[in-house]
Amino acid sequence: MDQSTTIDLLADPATHGGAPVQRITTHISEMFLAGSRAYKLKRSVRYPFVDFSTSALRRTACEAEVRINRRTAPELYLGVAPVVTAGGRLHLGAISAAPDSAIDWVVVMRRFGQEDQLDRLARRGGG
Repeated sequence: MDQSTTIDLLADPATHGGAPVQRITTHISEMFLAGSRAYKLKRSVRYPFVDFSTSALRRTACEAEVRINRRTAPELYLGVAPVVTAGGRLHLGAISAAPDSAIDWVVVMRRFGQEDQLDRLARRGGG
């Protein structure tokens, strides 16, 4: 599946109330940091260790990520939001909504400082 229109939507500051957007690409995700939020889009990929090749599989993975990570970081993991088609345009839907018009799904998180990432904490000796 081509996710270019979803990526364009999430990279657009207008989607986030005009806040500048920082994009981080990994082998399985696209992260969009905007204002006080972070949005993680699972890339439409299939590898031997993960299959995100359909919207349904990405939704399941997003829901599992939130369920698992809320146990240890409930203040960070806010929910799962659909990317929906309405009026001929894409929109980022409400957290935990599950409309039939969803074409993709994102994990919605509270953004935290880059200095708090685990690799940077480890370099500083754990804090």
